[in-house]
Amino acid sequence: MLNKTLTEINSTVDFITFLHTNFMTKIDHDNFPEKYKQSRLPEEISKSMEDKAKLKNIRDRELIRDNIYLQYKFDIFEYPFVVFYEVNRTKKLKPFKKQIDAHNFANLNLHQGIYSMLISIMNRDIECQLYKPSTYAE
Repeated sequence: MLNKTLTEINSTVDFITFLHTNFMTKIDHDNFPEKYKQSRLPEEISKSMEDKAKLKNIRDRELIRDNIYLQYKFDIFEYPFVVFYEVNRTKKLKPFKKQIDAHNFANLNLHQGIYSMLISIMNRDIECQLYKPSTYAE
């Protein structure tokens, strides 16, 4: 099987489960560079926010950002488009600054028989596009 993780994603629920499993695990420390931490939502503002759904969305993005930073060593604020793929059972996440570059990389993977998923993390809603035979995008 080329890519066990991505062959199992067939719905929005599958994608949400994928996000939680791979990028939303609880982190028990705050050992991040000071510059990295400065871009977080200040605690005073979060306490005064009335829109709790918006606050949850912000906190979820921060958790995803932290997980990606720890696992893959890049910041999604700098690289808001990522392509997830697997090679030899190793999960990989390649960062991109431009969506077109991420799209081209995912298409190249598909031509090589590697399924990929382009994830746009910094949009209003987290979006994904699967690149596997039934969803090929030119």
